[in-house]
Amino acid sequence: MYADGGPWVATFRDRAGKTIGVSQRGPHRAALRERLSRQNHVGMRTRRPLAMALVALSGIAIGAGGLLPWVVARGSRPRSGIMHTSIADLFRWEYEDATFIRSFGAVMVVAGALVLIGGLIASRVLAVLFSLVALATAGLWIGLNASHFDPTDLPFSDLRIGAWLSIAGGIVGLVSAFFLRRRSYVRRASEAYATR
Repeated sequence: MYADGGPWVATFRDRAGKTIGVSQRGPHRAALRERLSRQNHVGMRTRRPLAMALVALSGIAIGAGGLLPWVVARGSRPRSGIMHTSIADLFRWEYEDATFIRSFGAVMVVAGALVLIGGLIASRVLAVLFSLVALATAGLWIGLNASHFDPTDLPFSDLRIGAWLSIAGGIVGLVSAFFLRRRSYVRRASEAYATR
């Protein structure tokens, strides 16, 4: 037997700051177990590697889609992508040429980069927000293109790899973002000792 009554299986401090030791068969064992079951579960959010990889790949797909062709040539509509369509003229609902920095393509590349970062750091907010930005950008560009070349139809079969990559990346990124983290309850070491 130790001088202080040890060896202790677990110790905790009471409200007065006094250290209380609990032996394997000590009188305080039941009280410690009850206290730990109420207070010592630590809620943590753990990262899910598969969801992180899916979100990161979605970000890459969104960004790459912004740099590739979006529609095939048909009638008066030329084969084009979103890299030279002005984002600023969207407010007037006009289809105008622009440099890459002021284009739909730049918005799509930035959105893809931020979804990628959201996947790498497991940030649900970044991944969801910029997946929605990518989907909105894709929808607005397709609507603008279809209305500008109005007599010419824009069936789904005319959409090229850039459009499909960006749309699919936005959808997969949006859905996968909700699975980035999960809540798990971890028992502290003192509880693990107390329940032996």
